[in-house]
Amino acid sequence: MNGKTALKIPKRKKWSYSDYHLLPEEFRCEIIGGMISEPEGPSYSHQSHSGSLEFELRKFVKDNSLCKQ
Repeated sequence: MNGKTALKIPKRKKWSYSDYHLLPEEFRCEIIGGMISEPEGPSYSHQSHSGSLEFELRKFVKDNSLCKQ
């Protein structure tokens, strides 16, 4: 179990922006080309690279006195 509450999504031929607003706010989804999908979370690799990039940016800002502390 992943902690998510299962949500029954009605079958439709095509979803619209108006339909999207009828869904519960906590339901994370995308509508692309009329199709609804629940995107996956970022991968471990993505998170690792994001963390490394943030570290380098913070270091650059600090080393170049670009931020008041």
